[in-house]
Amino acid sequence: MKKQIKQIALLAIVAGALIAVPAISCAQDSSAGSSTAQNTSDLKFNGGVTAVDTTAKTLTVKDLTLNVTESTTITKGKKKSATLSDIKEGETVSGTYTTDASGKSTATTIKIGGKKKKKSAE
Repeated sequence: MKKQIKQIALLAIVAGALIAVPAISCAQDSSAGSSTAQNTSDLKFNGGVTAVDTTAKTLTVKDLTLNVTESTTITKGKKKSATLSDIKEGETVSGTYTTDASGKSTATTIKIGGKKKKKSAE
């Protein structure tokens, strides 16, 4: 009788552990998902273009290399649509990008040309 009670108690402990492990794993996955969501929020960039690779579809601004995809919006001037091949080294660009969990940065928007400085009234 005591042996059966020990076996039932051991079985209950094992069953409880099997139920708890997936619940803990799901909790860890959801917290990892929230950090990924933070990484994918739009970040800003601004500066001179140091490299353009139309074959690899990348744009380098200072030390930041951005992947350019079909969903990247590129504009020049007053909202005039442009392409990656319109961007030249040395040109000033600004925009937004996201970074995924692997560290890959993808441009969301690119604006070709710097902001014009307002003339100061003297």
